[in-house]
Amino acid sequence: MKYFPLLLIPLLAHIAYTDFRIRKVSLLAVLSVSVLGIFRIFFTLNRQIMPGIVLLNTILLALIMCIVLIYTRIRRKKISQAIGLGDLVVLLIAAISFAPYYYLLFLILSSLLGIIFYFSGNAEKRLSRFIPFAGIMAVLLGFSVILDVFTNYSVYDDSVFLKFFV
Repeated sequence: MKYFPLLLIPLLAHIAYTDFRIRKVSLLAVLSVSVLGIFRIFFTLNRQIMPGIVLLNTILLALIMCIVLIYTRIRRKKISQAIGLGDLVVLLIAAISFAPYYYLLFLILSSLLGIIFYFSGNAEKRLSRFIPFAGIMAVLLGFSVILDVFTNYSVYDDSVFLKFFV
């Protein structure tokens, strides 16, 4: 059962590849990752703390989506121009895949990598260029799965980092 999460790696790689290549994410791949992610959580986490973790991360995600919605209203854009369905689903998958501190760290790192990806391109293409945010997040999720399976490091335990702030 320890190696069960490794089943996520090919699906996450497919999401990353298609998002980087054609800027579209297969709904079947996203749903498959969702189901496997839920099974991973169910078998990994203590069932008493799981609802609290998911609730905190979902509140954080809702706040971020409110900010994105406000941004799109100010810029007079459609929400679909700012964030794609694949991005939203991968964000939800990540919400159940990390403890709150690591989820915040995941969001910051994904965003920074997205900004780097955006500015690494040609300046003329930037205006029409989309950031493969779902692909970037899929790569980071895959890395976290590998880290979780092959080391004693857990992305579900905030206590290591929180003791520095409390």
